[in-house]
Amino acid sequence: MPERRKWHLPLIVADNSRMTCDERVNATLAKLDDAEVRVKAVFESMSDEVFNRPGPPSNWSPAMILDHLLIVDDPYLGKLAALTDLSAGRGEEEVRYTWLGKFLMKAGGPGGNAPAPKSMTPKSGPRDREIVNRYLAHLAEARRQAERLRGVDLNRVRINNPFMPIFRMTAGDVLGLMDTHKERHIQQIEAMASGS
Repeated sequence: MPERRKWHLPLIVADNSRMTCDERVNATLAKLDDAEVRVKAVFESMSDEVFNRPGPPSNWSPAMILDHLLIVDDPYLGKLAALTDLSAGRGEEEVRYTWLGKFLMKAGGPGGNAPAPKSMTPKSGPRDREIVNRYLAHLAEARRQAERLRGVDLNRVRINNPFMPIFRMTAGDVLGLMDTHKERHIQQIEAMASGS
């Protein structure tokens, strides 16, 4: 089993750290690259038993966690992909997260413990390793969508939250939420793989 990293890229999110829109995009791209490396490493060395064995805190297996990430993130990627007018402003503007974005990043991130709503809970049961390939393809699509946002004022690009459509979020919120949520669950998978 590869040595577990003792560091991760810094999470620049709900702590109100100042960054420009382009810095937000670059941070997301770096986190996506890091996630791809870590997911490949942890699943390449994972036994089939651990792959489908439920564990704390959610009683989900590592495979179910990937399924959960797809259930949650794919609708956000769909919203970003549907954006046609990305001429809003410039990427030099400072990112301003909405109250909802900050809340979701904190609740769904590594320090959060928000339980997944039923609509975001994966079905129980074993999965085959194809889920890993689906997740890696998902990361590639997330990278494409983030690249499209380079040079854009993320504060002016708004979408309806796909799970709570009455709430609007910025593209910066979406990138920050996907970064923090992904980090939370990759850490969970790594801990399950190492037996801790």
